[in-house]
Amino acid sequence: MAKKSTDDADFIRDLTAARGNANAGMVMTKPPTGRSKTLDELLQDAGALDLPVAVADDGDQAAEASRAVGVEAGQEPQTIAIDLIQRSPYQVRHIDEVAIEDLMESIQDTNGLITPIVVRKVQDGRYELIAGHTRLEACRLLGHTSIPAIVRDMDDAQAAKALAADNMTRKDLTDFEIFKQLNVLFANHYLRSNAEASRLLGKTRQDIIRYQSFGRLPADVIELLERDPGLLGANLAKELADMTADGFETLVVEGCRRLFDGNIRTQGAVLTWIRQRSAEKPEKSEFRVVDSNGKSFARVAISGRSVRISGNGLDLEAVEALLREGLPKCRR
Repeated sequence: MAKKSTDDADFIRDLTAARGNANAGMVMTKPPTGRSKTLDELLQDAGALDLPVAVADDGDQAAEASRAVGVEAGQEPQTIAIDLIQRSPYQVRHIDEVAIEDLMESIQDTNGLITPIVVRKVQDGRYELIAGHTRLEACRLLGHTSIPAIVRDMDDAQAAKALAADNMTRKDLTDFEIFKQLNVLFANHYLRSNAEASRLLGKTRQDIIRYQSFGRLPADVIELLERDPGLLGANLAKELADMTADGFETLVVEGCRRLFDGNIRTQGAVLTWIRQRSAEKPEKSEFRVVDSNGKSFARVAISGRSVRISGNGLDLEAVEALLREGLPKCRR
């Protein structure tokens, strides 16, 4: 069993079980030094590991995911009752029903032999899933009562980071799901900086900043993304977040709704649609204010997002008091 680490760089090395374990009898007497490796580099280092794989039912991703969560060479799976396994609270990945159906067929074709899932022990004799959400759900739907699993010894922070590393091996993971994974890690203080996040996920700091742009989108757009996580990429999310900050929230929401409904076909087209309408000359309206004798003494002009009041002999203090009292009632 890999020793628990005290810093992030050591954790990532333990997480992938990457270096020095391929040859039997080799003993690491001194910890590696140098820069922290990316997830991709660590997975390449782990390529020689002899993983306990019966059949790659969901392709190379299953074996790669096992390396990402630190499955050790020669570690034998246990048979665990499915009812004792609970979903991870750190999981944000969308469950692909088509992938589950395909995997169910594969499991049936191979008499139930599958790549072991990875779990950790939690309270009351139960287990928490770290890797293998699709495999577990497929077996559950097929009526299996037990499943082969590798049991890892992890605390909450290690489990959350391991699950994130596992998710990053998924080719179908969306940018929005990566943002949600980052959000979970930062919210629980398992990551302290964008630099840590970039090392763990094998991304650049600029990538991390782009993913975080989803957090600046309007709530209505986030609701659409929860229903369709692939609706927007991180690059477009950053553009739309900047537009929202510039005062075009209504157009951003409407454009995303049109994309969700299929009235706009591509992400590039929704950006063009919003830009065209944000550049249109705003409509103007104007009216005059008259006194009890019908004489005009002030003018109010409304253009786009601005209101201008002008006139001769206005009691400016009275106007200010009126605005302070009345404007809060005008919010949509």
